[in-house]
Amino acid sequence: MRSISSPPTAPARNDPDHAFHVRNVLIAATADRQMTTEERVGKLLKSRGIPYAVFEARPVFNRYNDLIRENKVEATPTCIIVKNGKKESFVGGPNIVAALKRLS
Repeated sequence: MRSISSPPTAPARNDPDHAFHVRNVLIAATADRQMTTEERVGKLLKSRGIPYAVFEARPVFNRYNDLIRENKVEATPTCIIVKNGKKESFVGGPNIVAALKRLS
């Protein structure tokens, strides 16, 4: 399984506006029945000024699955907070938001 990501040498664009721009470009591309290859997606991103790199996604998903098993995650959304060596699990939007607010 291969995925596309911004390469580490690309200018940092880690902001919500850019994320929504990329998302909108990719969503619009789903209507194009010719957008069926990695090369075509790459050409689209390049034409829109979106830096990208191809990488192997399987190790990332394998790690996510390991973390899900290790933390006994059974529902989404779930947030695991590790603080002072103690893990706490929070399930559901309101519980997660409350837990994150307590961290700050």
